[in-house]
Amino acid sequence: VGMQIEDQQGWITVMTVFPHTPAERQGVRVGDRIVFADSLAVRGWSLSQTSDYITGTPGTKVTVTFSRPGVTEPIKMTFTREVIHVPAVPYAIMLDNRVGYVVLQRFNESAADDVERSIRDLTRKGARSILLDMRGNPGGILEQSITMSNLFLRNGQEIVSVRGRTTEPVREWTR
Repeated sequence: VGMQIEDQQGWITVMTVFPHTPAERQGVRVGDRIVFADSLAVRGWSLSQTSDYITGTPGTKVTVTFSRPGVTEPIKMTFTREVIHVPAVPYAIMLDNRVGYVVLQRFNESAADDVERSIRDLTRKGARSILLDMRGNPGGILEQSITMSNLFLRNGQEIVSVRGRTTEPVREWTR
């Protein structure tokens, strides 16, 4: 439905509302807590249980009841599920002193291209340095993170190594 949720002390809480999604259109806000999914109380559910229940077949409906800080009555919203494309880079802006600021919220299929495009655009606008904000990034596709790191590292620098629990050989990637 277009929101990123997190478990915060046992409450499934909205952390991000993605633009142009059912959640944004219905008025979901960051900080809203999910209380019910349809008629089922979600208190005590895991993050994945809640997410799996709310996520579903595009075109079907789910009703979610939220509690909102400062609002006494629960807020009930019915969403029609859609295919949601969550951008790797939701925005990139120029800060004072020619610093480009790029938010990378996940390593999805387009992460490296999105970061490179954002850096190129900011550089054209006069950025002389780049601040890459990956706070809250849960990870994702390893190959995308490796490709993206090539934008920042010198040749010969080790990017990442992966070691298994067994006798598998160590896999290393170098720029």
